[in-house]
Amino acid sequence: MSNKRHTRPTDLDVAAPDEVAGVLRAAAESYREATDALAAAWTDPHAGAVWGLIADVCDHAADLVERLVERYFASGWESAAGIVRQAVGRLSADLLSDADGDGGDAGGDDGDDDGGVAAVAG
Repeated sequence: MSNKRHTRPTDLDVAAPDEVAGVLRAAAESYREATDALAAAWTDPHAGAVWGLIADVCDHAADLVERLVERYFASGWESAAGIVRQAVGRLSADLLSDADGDGGDAGGDDGDDDGGVAAVAG
């Protein structure tokens, strides 16, 4: 692993919590572009695949942030904090279950349109 710092600018200075999901989605898009660029440059579809997995994690985190913000403003901090505890546990379990490296869905998507988060948020 390299200690080289990421040099592309990412604006993390947001004015409100509901802007965080957009930052995460922009990062995910950038990582997907890196995946595609490496695959094309190396003529290997698996080159840079880790960036695609990181992009999936960023997308799932963005989904979670959106739900946290909605829940926080609707029900208060205790409700939102519960979502975080459950989601972190679920994401950790999903990542560990894919330790075999088969490239499974790191975010634990359950196949519906909610990105694998509604079961946690509901």
